[in-house]
Amino acid sequence: LEKLNTYYQKMRYNRLYLFLHPAGQAIPDMAAFSRWMGARQRRERVKFHWVFVHCRNRLYVCDGRKHRVDAYRISAEGESFLNREAERLRSDGKWRDGTPLIS
Repeated sequence: LEKLNTYYQKMRYNRLYLFLHPAGQAIPDMAAFSRWMGARQRRERVKFHWVFVHCRNRLYVCDGRKHRVDAYRISAEGESFLNREAERLRSDGKWRDGTPLIS
């Protein structure tokens, strides 16, 4: 949130993609995370409208506008694609410099 409000270009809709690798079999409590994120964002001028949390073979979509969390199962092919894209984005020079990736 600090980077979004300090360095990144503000867009009409802001999204955050998180790629999680939980150590155990427990899936994080996404409802609690979404509530925490909503409370934290109330103090910020610019907010994330959606937060996508990729956790193993599931994609959780925390919709800040509708105050809800949806879960989607990711196929093996989809998981492979998301893993490759996450790795590609990690090594993008512009990303490290705090510039948003706009497609």
